[in-house]
Amino acid sequence: MLLSVKRGFQIPQRFRPAVSRMLSNTLGHVDLQRPAGGLTSIAYWVQFSRWCWTHPVPAPINGQRAEDREGLHEMVIHMEGLDLTPITYLEFGVYRGASLSWWLHRIPHPESRFVGFDTFTGLPEFWRATEPEGHFSTGGTLRT
Repeated sequence: MLLSVKRGFQIPQRFRPAVSRMLSNTLGHVDLQRPAGGLTSIAYWVQFSRWCWTHPVPAPINGQRAEDREGLHEMVIHMEGLDLTPITYLEFGVYRGASLSWWLHRIPHPESRFVGFDTFTGLPEFWRATEPEGHFSTGGTLRT
C-alpha cells in the first residue's frame, strides 16, 4: 500500500535561485531576533497559562491562600512534607541568595543539602528590555 503525503507550497526548482537572492537581499537584512524573542515569550506565557488552568490552586491552608512567593513555597513545603525528610535543593542564578537563604532556614532537616550556583557577573546576554546583558550583577562579589 502506498502512502501519499501532501506537501505544502513549494517553489519550483527553476525559480529557487532567484527567490533565494531576493529574500537574502530583503529579509536577510532584517534583524528578527528581538521580535522572535518576544513571540517566544508570548508562547511560554500561553503554555504557562494553560498549565495554570489545568492545575488549579488547591484549597487554602489554614484558611489562607498563598499570595506571594513565600506563601507558595510554604504551601509546597506543607503539601509535599519537605520539612519532614532530607532534601537536596539546587538553585541556579542565586543573585544575592535571598531565596536560597529562605529555604535553608525553613527546612530544618539536618541531612538536607543546599547548593547555589551563580557567576555573580549578571546575565551573559540580553534577556529583555528590563534585563539587559549584565543585569543581576553583584560585581563578581559573593554576598553572604
